[in-house]
Amino acid sequence: LMVAVTSSLQDDNLKFRNVCGYLKLSLFRGKKHTIKSITVKGNNNEILTGAALVTASKEGRPHIQMKGNGQSVTLDLGEGVTLGQSKETATPFWFVLPPVEFSSGITIEVKDTSDQLSVKSTDKRIVISENTVQPINPFSVAYTYTEINGTTIDMANNLVGLITDSATGNPIAGVPVTDGFHYTKTDTNGVYQMKADELKEMVGEKELENIR
Repeated sequence: LMVAVTSSLQDDNLKFRNVCGYLKLSLFRGKKHTIKSITVKGNNNEILTGAALVTASKEGRPHIQMKGNGQSVTLDLGEGVTLGQSKETATPFWFVLPPVEFSSGITIEVKDTSDQLSVKSTDKRIVISENTVQPINPFSVAYTYTEINGTTIDMANNLVGLITDSATGNPIAGVPVTDGFHYTKTDTNGVYQMKADELKEMVGEKELENIR
């Protein structure tokens, strides 16, 4: 959002100035991963969206006074964006925000294409000023899976996953999975979960050609 003020109707010298500032997030994950939305909100209920009053003068900086009550901003990524796989290749995302002081930091919620939610918070004070960029250090997107494809995950299990048909994307039930010491099968939703042995070296899956 930019505004300009002239001294008269004959003054055609328009000096546009930014009203808002920018928050830059950089996200990555250690393997190929696609996300569909990112939500940012202040930890002290700061107002970020809704009606606003903008005042400006010819030479001074514009000022915005938030009149609404929206406390979060969501970036809709449509069909999804695939993240970079390292800190060096992290994918940047830009949020345009009104000037605001996040006195108790912010919370970032990332939702992937399977509707799994990753939450990242910081209590560090962050200030968004007009016409400036406030970057956040690159961070990895991590998830705490409480449910996968309709199956509730027992948090005591440390080895969980979903097996699907590579051609159709449909879940496959009854697939044997082992950590090398213990054994289980995928359920009707194609989900496996187990408490794996700390000495496990690999996860094995039997050939699927006779199961499909």
